Amino acid sequence: MFDTLGKKEQFQPLLAFENNAPAEEAPLDLPLEEIAEPPPPSSIAKKLFWLKMSIVMGTLFIAESSRGLVVPSLFLYIASMGGDARMVGIAVGGFSVGRLVGGVLFGWWFNRFGGKWALACCLFVSILGNILYALGPVTHIYALIASRIITGFSTGILSVVRAVVAEMTTTEQRTKFMALSSAVQFLGFAIVPGLGAALAQIDFSVGKVPVDQFTSPGYLLVIVNTVMLAIVVVFYPLPKSQVECQLKEIVAQIPKDVQVTPFENNRRLLIVGATTFIAFNLIGRGVLALLETVGAPVFLDAWGEQVDDVDPVQDTASMMLGLGLAGLVVYFLIDPLRRVLTEESLLAGSFCLIGGGSLFLIRWGGSVGLWRFIIGAGMIWSLGSPISQTLVISAFSKMLGGKPQGTMMGWIGSAGSIGRIVFPFLSGFLGNDLSFIISAVVCFLSAAAVVVYSWWVKKNRSVY
Repeated sequence: MFDTLGKKEQFQPLLAFENNAPAEEAPLDLPLEEIAEPPPPSSIAKKLFWLKMSIVMGTLFIAESSRGLVVPSLFLYIASMGGDARMVGIAVGGFSVGRLVGGVLFGWWFNRFGGKWALACCLFVSILGNILYALGPVTHIYALIASRIITGFSTGILSVVRAVVAEMTTTEQRTKFMALSSAVQFLGFAIVPGLGAALAQIDFSVGKVPVDQFTSPGYLLVIVNTVMLAIVVVFYPLPKSQVECQLKEIVAQIPKDVQVTPFENNRRLLIVGATTFIAFNLIGRGVLALLETVGAPVFLDAWGEQVDDVDPVQDTASMMLGLGLAGLVVYFLIDPLRRVLTEESLLAGSFCLIGGGSLFLIRWGGSVGLWRFIIGAGMIWSLGSPISQTLVISAFSKMLGGKPQGTMMGWIGSAGSIGRIVFPFLSGFLGNDLSFIISAVVCFLSAAAVVVYSWWVKKNRSVY
């Protein structure tokens, strides 16, 4: 369903590096039918591609680490300042409120002014937010909540990263590079929490300012964001640089109908599909945020039934590291799996896994228990989410075709932020069990929607 782009679309844009001939040897005045492939970029352009890709992926990793690094200790940090479970939900949801606004703003900024200063701004805002987070004990709990909103705003750069990937890759390569960006994102929020075990050992003060297991993530993030800001300012190319202009000239000389997706000939199919996949992102991100919010206390309750000596931060970090490593393996299996199974079957299966995992995390009149928690959290965190997040964004990008995608990527990213706002609040007001029941229902409905939309696309394929 998601690879039904016309053959002409395959000419789009910059990553056909197999032919190493100089760019000037590829004539650009041939008619479309005589062009075997787009004019190959120069060796300088190849280096530019990997430089830009490395910088945006590095920025994405740091942005997601600002979420992942604090997950093991956030609920304890808030509790140490007198907060409760509802405050934890507000902190997690507030992060996503900031991300919602930042995603749309940075996506618009990318379309208008390019990526360099959008990346630099997000890193600077992240520095401010993490300074405020680290100074929480000497300020107020509301300053801590505000720090998560500010830092969340900075992570809206995800829309820019996705737009850059869409701009720099062909449709055929899109899923592979979207999977790479999703894996980097997953590294930040699912693997980095494992560092919490090391940070849990830090405990000293500078005057009246504590540097401990709660505040050290903030200080570490200030340092890495500062280093990355310097890299962006010095090395990321400006939109009007010589090589960037060369690449744009190559794309501009290819006839405009080269970058047409079949969805453009059936506008209703495009609108329904885009809306549906935006909803998929909202649901997938929302269930993951629900697990982030309640996962640590549920795990500690189950773990406490098995062992006598519990170290809350270290044990939670170790648990999340194990789930994250398993999920990372799944990310690298997505491309091989696409060669065996269709993308729609993988996507439908991923929502079934998330829905099934939600059912495992319902108490059903008793305690969740350690093994039920591991199975349920693993189905959501390690199996379903990596697949659904990659394929939802990849399919959405393919629907949009060759248009600038910054703003639309901002919208789908903001939908994910809405999910991350709504679902954590469910646990605070409805309780964990009812929240996971709702999660299971919407995930199974999403799997059914994938099947129905796939059938509709195949039925209307003759139109395009």
